[in-house]
Amino acid sequence: MASSPSHLFKATPNLSIDDQANIARALISANELYRVWNSNDYKIEERQDALSESYSLTQHVLTNIPNHSGALNLMARIEMDRCHYDEAESLIEKALKASPDDENIALNAGYLLLAQRRYSDAETHFLKILEKHRSSHRAFSGVALSKLRGGDFLGAMSHYKRLIELGFDNQQTRSLLMDAMEFLACETYQPDIEQLILKAFSWTDVDHSKLANLSASQIVAKFDLKNDQAILDLDLLLSDALLIDSIKHCLLPSVEVESLIVELRRAILTEVTMTDALRDELLPAAIAIGVYSARNDYILMMSAEEEREVTALAHRIHASTKATWTKDEVAGALIVLSMYEPLYSQNFSYRLLRYDLQDWPIGLQDLLASNLYSLSEEHQIEYELFGIDASGVTNNDIRRANERWSNLQCMNRTSFYHALVSALGSEVVPQRFKNDTVNILLLGCGSGQRALYLAQYFENVYVYGVDNRRENIAYATLKARQSGLTNIQFIHAEYDHALITEHQFDVIEFGDVANHVPDVLETIGEWQMLLQQDGLMRFDFATHQSNKTSAVINQLVKDRRLSPTADNIRHLRHAIIQESRSGLWTNLFNDPQFYTGSGCRELFFNKHNNGYDLKELDELLNTANLSFIGFADLDRQNRKMDNTLAPYSLLAWHVMDQDQALFKDSYPIYCAIAR
Repeated sequence: MASSPSHLFKATPNLSIDDQANIARALISANELYRVWNSNDYKIEERQDALSESYSLTQHVLTNIPNHSGALNLMARIEMDRCHYDEAESLIEKALKASPDDENIALNAGYLLLAQRRYSDAETHFLKILEKHRSSHRAFSGVALSKLRGGDFLGAMSHYKRLIELGFDNQQTRSLLMDAMEFLACETYQPDIEQLILKAFSWTDVDHSKLANLSASQIVAKFDLKNDQAILDLDLLLSDALLIDSIKHCLLPSVEVESLIVELRRAILTEVTMTDALRDELLPAAIAIGVYSARNDYILMMSAEEEREVTALAHRIHASTKATWTKDEVAGALIVLSMYEPLYSQNFSYRLLRYDLQDWPIGLQDLLASNLYSLSEEHQIEYELFGIDASGVTNNDIRRANERWSNLQCMNRTSFYHALVSALGSEVVPQRFKNDTVNILLLGCGSGQRALYLAQYFENVYVYGVDNRRENIAYATLKARQSGLTNIQFIHAEYDHALITEHQFDVIEFGDVANHVPDVLETIGEWQMLLQQDGLMRFDFATHQSNKTSAVINQLVKDRRLSPTADNIRHLRHAIIQESRSGLWTNLFNDPQFYTGSGCRELFFNKHNNGYDLKELDELLNTANLSFIGFADLDRQNRKMDNTLAPYSLLAWHVMDQDQALFKDSYPIYCAIAR
């Protein structure tokens, strides 16, 4: 982006050569400082100082050369980062007028459209750049990103795949490719898709869980699993890379794939029981299933015969470890047992834990990490926080955190104020959020992923996560410690009474809590007392449609007076799967929570499932003395609908969204205290 002195001389003949050189150096420095601002290699204070200095230097250049296209372009980028989109648009228009063929300026104009969530316009803009600059991989990337943000996931996947094939293979491109693949599924088996999935599994810097839907659909199609008459070859299954890698890396949301895993597990156990050996050809599948079982909380159904064999196997391992033993002597038995039960729940687990994870053979480390060491770590945190005994884990009673996660997606830190302004507009976001520390309370924070996301990637925030389940608080605390964050705290509390605290919060997010309390108005009123007068509240209210299936199961649980034990969840879940062909449970089978024990505990045993439409929410918020101020994550094209109407009227939105095209599962709403 830097400009040369010769270019400056042509543009400004009234400046001396020394002045031109000084201004050129200032612009070069401004660009370098802007790169510091966009780098995660520096502390946030250093990055903020760099942005401020970059702004000052760029302003100095523009004072002397008002129409310098490079300076105008850089200032536009700075204003975009500050969410000053109108100013950025004006600057880019001036820059393009000065240098109409400059590719960098044209690209920034496209990124501005993306920032404004004008995805269709952005894609058209980047395509026009490609007409002029056919080899521009940045314009091609812009098209891909426009498709991704606009919901054309197939198109985005094709573009990112092509970028990687052309040699632009980096962590950011891989991550965006995974974002596109996350929302795709195929009705037919496609070998090229299989190869792409396998390639993605080989990367260590991406979130493999995002491949779950696509992998499951490919496995179903490849092995014709929807056909009850399909004949499956065990040796073929054991050597299939797509199947084994998918089981090892993903939670596969498909009852057909789950049934295949159950049969594969049974076949392995049967052979081991008959031969008293685990042959090498079985190892990859057995290890993958062991990792998968830990991921789904050992929720897969087993027959009575399998249960007897597993119990006998556990007794044999216990006897072996009481005497002198080596890791190699028990490795095979541990692999088989882990397909059915957590190793941490066994009465010999403390003997295994005498070794560090790295002391075990490399091929076993992923399995032992998920079945033994992670469970031990979670329990230690829970014991430290609450002083409980080990029964919550050792009896395998589905007491692990729901929606466990590994790493946060890598992002640049940015201003929480600017993010809110981008979503809601500057007129409803308190100006003090610009510079003051914003105290954010997340009610129903679950396993802490959103809380850590807010604490890690937004400046000037302190995050308090509250949840009513100890296992969630323990897991979230563990993740916070691993991250090294100091601006976050997790608290165990029930939702019917607000915290007793001197803190007043600037933002309170209710998450899913409002959908599962007996009296939503009472709950809102309790926690609203902790909100600053100019503070904001965010809700994710469920639609009527989204909770119909759960309501049926909740009633079934209530009628049968079932308690949320592991066995009850497993058997109820098995009964539902047996009716998979009926079509009654399609929505449930599409819910990722159905495929873990902790998730089913949430789905099956919530006593209250509140659903709303926008008209009902309007009445609810009025009664709670709250004013609707906007939706979260609504793109610019959809927000155009309210430009000429009443932007802050839920009733107006209710009329416009009669076909539920905008909001299918939930209404992500921001509110403020009514004035």
